[in-house]
Amino acid sequence: MAPRVLGLLLVAAGLSAAIEAWARMPLGSPSAPGPGMLPFALGLTLAALAGAALLQRTPAPAAIARRRVALVAALRVL
Repeated sequence: MAPRVLGLLLVAAGLSAAIEAWARMPLGSPSAPGPGMLPFALGLTLAALAGAALLQRTPAPAAIARRRVALVAALRVL
């Protein structure tokens, strides 16, 4: 449950940053970006990535163990 709460907090933080940048700083235009463009873009990026992480299904522990064994075996061969 803790990863879900963290993901929701990151979505909220990203949206909050984007909204604050939109409301308090001039965004400018794509050819002449203003000082609010970077915080706005970073806030939206954070919210989008955290939202995508929330939508992912977590693999079963047995699947994770098999992947780790396969990875260690492949690295030992190299």
